[in-house]
Amino acid sequence: MSEKKRFPWEFHGEKVSFDTPEQTQIEFEVAPFGSRFAAWVIDRIVIGMILAVIIGCIILSSLGLSIIPSLREEETFGYIVAAGIVMQFLVSLLYYTWGEVCHEGQTRGKKWMKVRTIMISGQGVTLGGALIRNLARVVDDIPIFWLIPAFTHGHRRLGDFLASTAVINTASEIDGARPVKWISDSHRELEDRQYYFSPDVAARLYPDDLNLLEHLKARLRDTRHVQRKTTLEEITRRYIERLDLQEDEERALADPERFLEELGLFLKERFDSQAY
Repeated sequence: MSEKKRFPWEFHGEKVSFDTPEQTQIEFEVAPFGSRFAAWVIDRIVIGMILAVIIGCIILSSLGLSIIPSLREEETFGYIVAAGIVMQFLVSLLYYTWGEVCHEGQTRGKKWMKVRTIMISGQGVTLGGALIRNLARVVDDIPIFWLIPAFTHGHRRLGDFLASTAVINTASEIDGARPVKWISDSHRELEDRQYYFSPDVAARLYPDDLNLLEHLKARLRDTRHVQRKTTLEEITRRYIERLDLQEDEERALADPERFLEELGLFLKERFDSQAY
């Protein structure tokens, strides 16, 4: 019996992969439609409550200042509607942007439904990306545009394409994946240092390498354990070949996270000190 085909919008468990600055690919699980829709409903309820409080305060203030009684009934209704539309746009923009930038890609609804917005590089959402993504809601909220995620790679809406973002499942809730953590504040202060990088090695390293390794944690935090290990091994192989460290290859590949952490600390010590 052939496997039953899913409709385009039934994509629970679907994977999406993106190229990273390390010239590798990171794979994520796309957030299911049901979770995304539920998160959207929750966020709309929260926004509605915020708007109700703000507009209520405005009306009470206007009554206290005797502004509304001086206007004709139709004028009063028009001003309230106009104020409501403007406030809805501003509150929605600020709510979504604040959540995605300050709370690791999660609004209240996304947090409850265990989904997250990320940049397609795997990093957290930038301020520019969040603003572009949420300004595009003006178009994305038009019913005809609701069909776009059903037929696009990663089921991304127009705002996702414009901002280079995607919505994924929170991997830590899927397989207990833990983020990569630095082992020390300094390579020099590391008590059990396993790698020593010579001046020849240092000459082949650049500030861009520091930037890549510093953001490695953010790029890998939502990947599964198996893929995280594979990605770390691939990045380690690239550095072993580029830095001519073949004598350390076996040891580094046995624990690629440790090798990249020590390399990152060495780069941080080298280039951060040059910035001043």
